[in-house]
Amino acid sequence: MIATFVMNWNWMELPIDIWIEKEKIEDRIINKEKYTDWYAALYDSLCITADEDNAWPVLISDYTESNQTNDWTRADFIELNPKGEIQLPRSKSIQALNRPMVQGASWDVLKVIAR
Repeated sequence: MIATFVMNWNWMELPIDIWIEKEKIEDRIINKEKYTDWYAALYDSLCITADEDNAWPVLISDYTESNQTNDWTRADFIELNPKGEIQLPRSKSIQALNRPMVQGASWDVLKVIAR
């Protein structure tokens, strides 16, 4: 699955489990009964790349903003600088880790590839 997401200053969950248009790939699905919409059921890893034209770093977290601890000793997110890339392996036991939260400046772009 390949997708591009445009940031809007708000934390948002990357909807990796939707936007899979099954009709468009039905001729490439071997066994239609053994897949779900979760990217983790289909792919081994998730690669997130920040566009080189982004104005600011994009924040990536496992937690929603209300559940993050952010003070001078710890931050529950990482900054992905423009042209930066992070690869996340799928979690077979904790599905929420397969749906990262992201935040970036308006119009900054993230490119996502699930493989």
